[in-house]
Amino acid sequence: TNKNSNFIKAAGKSNTKGGGKRRKYNRKMPLSPSEKALLLSRRKRNATYEKMRLTSLKKNQAPPSIWSFDSLFPDPVFDEKSVREDLFGTKEREEELNKSR
Repeated sequence: TNKNSNFIKAAGKSNTKGGGKRRKYNRKMPLSPSEKALLLSRRKRNATYEKMRLTSLKKNQAPPSIWSFDSLFPDPVFDEKSVREDLFGTKEREEELNKSR
């Protein structure tokens, strides 16, 4: 049993040399423009998500879900071009193809 207790003690130890906390790495060079853009977009995305999460918590007392009915089936957007394409697009293309023959 003595061997088992030593094994358990060794398994619980961390592999850091000093045994203390690691210091955070400080950059010596400034951020490149692409790194700055990435950091800015990440912050914007996180802020947008937090805002959405907080409004959902206030409204529904639950975090937002991508599986909600509203997110799965958003309100339709009707514009003349898409409606015309859906109704008559196939027939118009077929007529153009027959004219070119």
